[in-house]
Amino acid sequence: MLIRLKELCSSLPRTSKLHKSLDSVVTKLFQQIDETDFIHSQSAPQNRYGVPVDEEILHHHNDCLDGFDSCGPNEKYLVNKVFYSECHLLYVVGGIGVGKTTFTRYLMSQLLPKLRHNDPSLASKCPVPIYFDFLNHMAIAVKGKSLEDIQQEFVNTFCTHIEARIVREGYFSDVMDEVDVVWTSILQNPQNYPSPASSYIVKRVFEQNAKSLPSDEIVRRDVLLRRVLIREEIMKDNNLRWHYVALLLNFIRDTYYSDHRHCFVIIVDNIDRDLDLAQRAVGLALKPFAKNCKVRVVVNVRQTTYYQGAG
Repeated sequence: MLIRLKELCSSLPRTSKLHKSLDSVVTKLFQQIDETDFIHSQSAPQNRYGVPVDEEILHHHNDCLDGFDSCGPNEKYLVNKVFYSECHLLYVVGGIGVGKTTFTRYLMSQLLPKLRHNDPSLASKCPVPIYFDFLNHMAIAVKGKSLEDIQQEFVNTFCTHIEARIVREGYFSDVMDEVDVVWTSILQNPQNYPSPASSYIVKRVFEQNAKSLPSDEIVRRDVLLRRVLIREEIMKDNNLRWHYVALLLNFIRDTYYSDHRHCFVIIVDNIDRDLDLAQRAVGLALKPFAKNCKVRVVVNVRQTTYYQGAG
């Protein structure tokens, strides 16, 4: 039994000094997929870890979520923060075991599906939370790596995860459809997509004579193939790829979730499972991403992680 437990511990991601491998084992064993028996709080949120309570958000009337009034005061506050904050990047700060992941899973499985829609037909396609869990999706090895190297490793894995979700949701039939629909919108209204990726697209499309899409199917396909090659250039450049994924998310949000944007959210969890240097690298990468991305990014962190540079 001891040997099997040791093997299970060693198979999980490396952890910070304040988090032991056995904690990860317990999390995996007892963490439920659907928190149907979620226990709500009984008292109002208080200032913790140097983070003040936003009184305006605390008393904001939430008119877009069915069952909001049945939530506890802390849950109401967190939901309002996720829905109504002016910041695109939000940190849920709390100590070990306070329920950050439990609330996150409850939010995704029980609350977001209750969002009201002006068009009821859209409800069947919602919500679409993109959940990136460090416990399952990556463990960053920092030995012998620079801060920049660690950032790029995270960026690549994070982009791959988001791209896979975009494909799974079927927003575009294929890459040809993507460079047709999205790029045409960029070329027609570049001011709506201020980004290094969009600037690169405009420049290269002009150079490759791939701006206009003719009605002739054969010629049109040839132009789209040139755009696909430009897209491959973007994907090979880590910085451009980072901005391009943010650009794609913005297009999807504006096109499919313009009047119910709360259905489309990114959640990053268990960042604390990696070492301090990795946590700092992830924080430095997420800040510019969230600045360029309209989709809300919610990050669960411990207070130690937050003040060590991830926040």
